[in-house]
Amino acid sequence: MPSSLASIPQAQLPTKYRDVVKLALQPRQTRAFVLAAITWHLCLSAALFGTLRLVVSPSTLVVSAASFGTAILPLLARRKRGFGRITTPPPKTPSSRAAQLTAALAHAGTGKAVTQHTAAFVGLALGYTALLAGRTQGWAPQIWVESHQAFYLNERFLYLIGHSALLGAVYTVVFRCLPSPDSAALPKFDAEMLTTDARVTIKDRVVSLASSRLPLALVAATLASTASVLVYAMVRVRVWSSVLLVVGSRGLLRRLLVPSFRVEFGAFEVGVRTTLFSVAAVCAVETAYVLLDVYLTHPLVALSKHARHPTRMLVDGIQEPVVFFASHAFAELARLSAQDGEVRAAVYRDVNSDATAWIQIRDTCLKLLEEQRQFVARRGVVEAAKPPAPASAVQQAPQQQNAQQTRTIWDQLASGESTHSSSASPAQTSGATSTTTGGKPPAPAVVSIANASRLLHGLVSTAWRLVPSDAKHVLFGPRRRQLLLGDSPASDAASLIGRDAIRTVGAVVALQSLLCHSLAEDAYGCVQKDIRRVLVALVELHTEIRRLGLELEQRARDIDHQLAEQQAEPNSQAAASSEYQQQLSTTWSSSGAHSVHSALTTAMREILDTFAKFDLQLGTQLEVQLAECLG
Repeated sequence: MPSSLASIPQAQLPTKYRDVVKLALQPRQTRAFVLAAITWHLCLSAALFGTLRLVVSPSTLVVSAASFGTAILPLLARRKRGFGRITTPPPKTPSSRAAQLTAALAHAGTGKAVTQHTAAFVGLALGYTALLAGRTQGWAPQIWVESHQAFYLNERFLYLIGHSALLGAVYTVVFRCLPSPDSAALPKFDAEMLTTDARVTIKDRVVSLASSRLPLALVAATLASTASVLVYAMVRVRVWSSVLLVVGSRGLLRRLLVPSFRVEFGAFEVGVRTTLFSVAAVCAVETAYVLLDVYLTHPLVALSKHARHPTRMLVDGIQEPVVFFASHAFAELARLSAQDGEVRAAVYRDVNSDATAWIQIRDTCLKLLEEQRQFVARRGVVEAAKPPAPASAVQQAPQQQNAQQTRTIWDQLASGESTHSSSASPAQTSGATSTTTGGKPPAPAVVSIANASRLLHGLVSTAWRLVPSDAKHVLFGPRRRQLLLGDSPASDAASLIGRDAIRTVGAVVALQSLLCHSLAEDAYGCVQKDIRRVLVALVELHTEIRRLGLELEQRARDIDHQLAEQQAEPNSQAAASSEYQQQLSTTWSSSGAHSVHSALTTAMREILDTFAKFDLQLGTQLEVQLAECLG
């Protein structure tokens, strides 16, 4: 048991499951913060080409600790607080990558996340330049110009700060908002730990997750820094010349806002230093997120066993509306139901109260399975209820519009109407509109990331229409077009089936274990009365997942077949003939969809094998469905 809970007497332990989880996670949270700070210190020292003397230098320790506390630590604190506010699983993500990017840019929380990460990366850049200025000349905020005998703004420092702000925005969109901001906001629970007997430690999960995410972060940081320095080297003279026209070549503003071009910029050195900082900052921030997610989502000890009323606390946990705490409760329920006979016996014996333990566990688990089945059956589409409009109004509106459109000025003159109303000035028209709306002018459009993304989409679409057809095929061939704009079955598999895998697998394992062990441990036999009800819920969810899986496999085969026909090179057809099928298979196993499917199959088989000798009367339809699921 964690030391934070061991020191608390049982009578003083909180009765709410979420409060006990918070206490148990405090040592892990502190350990994750310390490891994240050490990671940033090592990355910062490596970016400075530091030796062991620089690593243990007091100035380096102070600067790295200060930059971590002002930049990375607030990001981790905000993410941890966000875990306790999410009460619904993420919705279905768009299938294509272009639609995912558009939805992420239009999300309400993207602007705030971009601002937070931009400020964080700027803070890391300030710490980097503070140490770099002490070791290498030419990186201070102000630099002395001998020919003018005055201090001017350092162009290198200004470029690094601007690049850091851009890097923070790019990192937010690529790593914190895709495939959707809602799914990225939740921590990643490993549902496979509930269905396998292999012991997985926190170290194993950190290594596995970091090995899959850090290479992408390194490549993204390198590409972003390289592109940034190349673009700036090409436009720097024109940009600063335009600024000089506005500010003036003499005066105080020129020294404060415009750098001196008498000092060499050194594009190669700046590019190397910027790339090193970008890789260090992105890897440090991403490692900090990995550490926090793994340490906070790794299975805890049996917290409910140390409470005064263990079963009541466990039931309170699985009924918790916050997804993060409920996920821990379902994981604990699954492990205890499968491994701990004392907990199962306590659940079986709790039959004297109004709401018995088994009934509450059964209803909560079945409700979760039904919600998941409906989500899969609807393919993630949520239908909003809209009041029906009157039929007469719907029919009259198009007729009135058509009449107004077909009525010409000659018809008005023939009928004796005046043309002053149609030739009214725009000012009069706007005045009349404001009068009819209560005297309030229309609100101006708000400048936001969503509006900017729509404008950018329009500009890109217009520019794409101007590109010749032959150039379109070369620049944006069928494979690139499918990758960006086409359907992605793997994305649907992850967002439809694997979105809430830990709670779904926990519910399935708990129901299976409590039913299968009831023959020897349930003295009252009350649990065995719900065998058919549990099997129906398992079969219905398994059937929907199987239908979706077959549909996704067919879509992946169609995409591969279509791309193979459109591919010009015969040698590449064989290599890419099953690309999207392999992508679907990889995502199916890594997103939690495989864990859900295998847990359902195992649960149905174990229940049937356990109660086969009692000749269960399940009905012809259910027996056929079970044969299809297990066949």
